[in-house]
Amino acid sequence: AKRARKMAGWTSDEKLGDFLNWWTTEYLPRRVANGRLAEETMDGYETSVRLHITPRLGDVGLTDLTATLLEEWLDDLAGDGLGPRGRQKALRALSVALSVAVKRDLIGRNPARSVEGPRVVAKRVKAWTRAQAGAFIAASADAPQLHGNLWLTQLGAGLRPSEALALHVEDVDLGRGRARVHRNLSWRKSGRWVIKTTK
Repeated sequence: AKRARKMAGWTSDEKLGDFLNWWTTEYLPRRVANGRLAEETMDGYETSVRLHITPRLGDVGLTDLTATLLEEWLDDLAGDGLGPRGRQKALRALSVALSVAVKRDLIGRNPARSVEGPRVVAKRVKAWTRAQAGAFIAASADAPQLHGNLWLTQLGAGLRPSEALALHVEDVDLGRGRARVHRNLSWRKSGRWVIKTTK
């Protein structure tokens, strides 16, 4: 393991923050370029690292990370008001990063795998009533036609904004009242719009 670290240019006292910087700026973009990782997944990992992991754990040595330390970190994030889903995402990003550290022989085991993440309770989605939908349609009447039609399409078909924005003319059959939803449009941190196939 020491030989592998030396060959990779890493030292035994490597800080987590330095490793995560390499992971987010070199390793993840390479996986995106090779088609092995979705760009939005990389963006999510980078956000968790920047906002929730590096500020609190960046100065800790890779080999000094323990499950107890990570449990305390999650408790601190909860104390700062970060909800269960945000803490779960942060723990997931850290675990994925540390799995790479294990594969590169920088650490012997992944302590994040021993940590039980926060329980996330799914929120029940409350749909609009007929009256609320009617009020929205009435309020949309003054909107530019393109916006109004987009909102009505979303409301009538239950589409996410990203799905409605990705519709093409050939996807819509007005005669039969159908639309084929198979793409979504989203904005990337890299400063561009991306159309992807829906899950």
